[in-house]
Amino acid sequence: MQAYVLRRLLFLLVTLWLMVTMLFFLMYVIPGDIAMVILGWDGQPIDPEQYKLLRHELGLDRPVLVQYGDWMWKAVHGNLGRSLWDGAPVTQLMAIRFPYTFGLMVVAMFWTIILTIPVGVLSALKQDTFIDYGLMGFQIGFMAAPSFWIGILLLGWLAVTFRWHPRIEYATIFSAPLTALQQYALPGILMGIRSSAGTSRMLRSSMLEVMGSDYVRTARAKGLKERAVVYIHTMRNAFLPMITMFGAEITMLLGGTVIMESLFNIPGLGTLLITAVNARDIPVVMGVSVYIGLLVLGFNLLVDLSYGWIDPRVRYD
Repeated sequence: MQAYVLRRLLFLLVTLWLMVTMLFFLMYVIPGDIAMVILGWDGQPIDPEQYKLLRHELGLDRPVLVQYGDWMWKAVHGNLGRSLWDGAPVTQLMAIRFPYTFGLMVVAMFWTIILTIPVGVLSALKQDTFIDYGLMGFQIGFMAAPSFWIGILLLGWLAVTFRWHPRIEYATIFSAPLTALQQYALPGILMGIRSSAGTSRMLRSSMLEVMGSDYVRTARAKGLKERAVVYIHTMRNAFLPMITMFGAEITMLLGGTVIMESLFNIPGLGTLLITAVNARDIPVVMGVSVYIGLLVLGFNLLVDLSYGWIDPRVRYD
């Protein structure tokens, strides 16, 4: 077990290093830099001398490999640098934005679980009926339709019909939980419906597989009530494959927050990342990407380790 965890942690570090390295050099492939954004934000012609001086002050005139080595050395020591736009520490900017993203993730994951379990179980129990076909069609439709497209259509309909628009200010789940849950309800439901479309189909397939196993037929032959067969013998074993699926959906939801925060004007990490990319603010882009990468890789590791805790038959030798 310990050897497995050490191997996975080493793999996590290597994967994270490859990710940030590719992203760092990719930011230099994008045309323009933050000096050009700062000097040209008002549409005025850029003075070449001012542009050259500002690039020197920001350290952008150094070789790319030197900048990469300097950033990596600081990142290894826990320093993600400062924003090139306003000079604020990157960790401070992320700490301010994180509660909004966390609240949206909580609401989205809540709706994912709430929708996945009844839809998946009901589809399996009502196999090949109109209920099954209707639920499966609903799931396939949301799997095919991007969540941002549905969000744009919904926002347009709400704006035209009810004169509703996204809020300017949002509460956090730590400062005002009930208010935050209400404010994140609409984007959270959109993300939850999209996420539950895949997980409910997975649960349906897992339920059907377990329901056809020998021990379930034996339980029915012994005279157990159908409710006991479903809840005790079927659902418990059918949920084991869902662990990996939910772990994958958490990482997908993290990516989905970038789009949803932009659509609904939520000041979270996703909005910060898009703003930093548009401004070519490399330290902020790298800092947010490292944080999201650690969350994704950490969730994947926890999912793999949870198998041994849930199912004693799983071994990591």
